[in-house]
Amino acid sequence: MAVAQKKVTQATIDGHARNILRTMFKFGVFDRQAYPNDLSRIDRTASETAARRIEEAGITLLKNDGALPLKAPKSIALIGRAAQAGPSGFGSARVVPFTSVSAQDGIAHRAGSGTKITFNNGDNRGDAANAARNADVAIVFATDSQGEFFDKSCLTLQCGEPLRGDQDGLISEVAKANPNTIVVLNTGGPVLTPWAGQVKGIVEAWYPGQEAGNALARVLYGDVDPGGRLPVTFPVSENDAPASGNPAQYPGVNKTVTFSEGVMVGYRHYDAKGIKPQFPFGHGLSYTTFSYSGLKASTKSVQVTVTNTGDRTGIAVPQLYIGMPSPGVDVPQPPKQLKGYGKVTLAPGQSTTVTFPLSARSFAYWNEEAKAWKVADGCYRVMVGSSSRQIAQTGTLGTCR
Repeated sequence: MAVAQKKVTQATIDGHARNILRTMFKFGVFDRQAYPNDLSRIDRTASETAARRIEEAGITLLKNDGALPLKAPKSIALIGRAAQAGPSGFGSARVVPFTSVSAQDGIAHRAGSGTKITFNNGDNRGDAANAARNADVAIVFATDSQGEFFDKSCLTLQCGEPLRGDQDGLISEVAKANPNTIVVLNTGGPVLTPWAGQVKGIVEAWYPGQEAGNALARVLYGDVDPGGRLPVTFPVSENDAPASGNPAQYPGVNKTVTFSEGVMVGYRHYDAKGIKPQFPFGHGLSYTTFSYSGLKASTKSVQVTVTNTGDRTGIAVPQLYIGMPSPGVDVPQPPKQLKGYGKVTLAPGQSTTVTFPLSARSFAYWNEEAKAWKVADGCYRVMVGSSSRQIAQTGTLGTCR
């Protein structure tokens, strides 16, 4: 009907169909027999192991004032409904597994019979504070709500999940009652953390999947190193966010949104404006420490040596950023752009060389007049570190003065 009404051409439809079929051919869908619709043939053990490892690799330790890993506490108070539930997004993000492990079950299993585990849903702050006060460690679970086809109206936890009430206030109340308070965030993106200075630890566990409890417990107890790093920036204030205060950008004027930010999106906005974030892009702590040395840079690759300087095995995620020269006042460039990253597991004292491959495209900008990618003359600053704000090694390429 759309073709008949000339709202779309047959060529456009064929093009979209071709994209789908190309992917199917690439992955061999037409070169094998169709998989039988028989759930009993699924290797659930392998699926559970994969789900746990993926979540362990994504859990991001945002803050740790010595509270983690847990040192066999005799009692733990779990506070917040998410300790007994499996937080997830909705729409296409809502996936119901065959089985799931809650945080409470995973922590209780890992802690063993020698640790008393209590639960409080957090609906009453006074009751939650009492539960925290009577435990060696309090772990507060806070969630937001995200899914398809809607925007969050603000970045506070209360706004993100209004049915849970004032979770920021709950966290502050629990932290007053127990100095050993850890916050586990189950969110789909950045949220404000006004209580960050009141708690000993903050763990971003995202929407954790079917093995949520086991993965979280293994990270909290230090059986594995937290492997995640932030793919987004956590701002101090909503006013710091890229589209804040600009209704033309968001939510739009007269049903029209203007994308005027150019290349200054995400962490680039914070860098260009000199805004200090709460937790920067690329951030994520390990239970050990690392040093970076021996930077070598060329137009083909950048190399750096990463050394585990701590006393336990851990995961490092070295990140390569390049600060590119601006070819003109009408083509501004951000202070730095992510051009590569690696992920290595190192034993105490172990070193390894991480290589970031580069090409001409790594140094290019979009030339609107030429309708092509071009490389500008000038000085290129090379930066390697553990996050966009923790740069450990620097160098230069090109013509620098």
